[in-house]
Amino acid sequence: GLDILLKPGTSAYGEAFEAWVILEFFRLNDYFQRQYRLSYFQTHQGGEVDLVLSKPKESPVLIEIKSTGKIDEMEVNKLVRLGRDFSSSRLYYLSQCPEKIQLAGVKCYPWKMGLEEILSQPPI
Repeated sequence: GLDILLKPGTSAYGEAFEAWVILEFFRLNDYFQRQYRLSYFQTHQGGEVDLVLSKPKESPVLIEIKSTGKIDEMEVNKLVRLGRDFSSSRLYYLSQCPEKIQLAGVKCYPWKMGLEEILSQPPI
């Protein structure tokens, strides 16, 4: 068999973590019937947004996903700049950092908390 060990801090681990979180968004978007369109965005200069959730008549949700346990302020600032292209006020930076803080208008949340806030069903 082929054993692949994903070590935290490696690019393979980061890519796997990002893919897994995106799959969770797909799964819960379907489960809660939130009807978001899931996509990503990349500029000609190489800037990118890992996940964009959009639906008619709502401003899109832009999400940066990082596998690290620390918030990278440079990445948060990049997200703010890219958010201006969307006129989006809903910016999230999801990581494995346990603290929940707001930086430059970006909600920096532990990934699971952000996933739940963005996709959980509204109260009836």
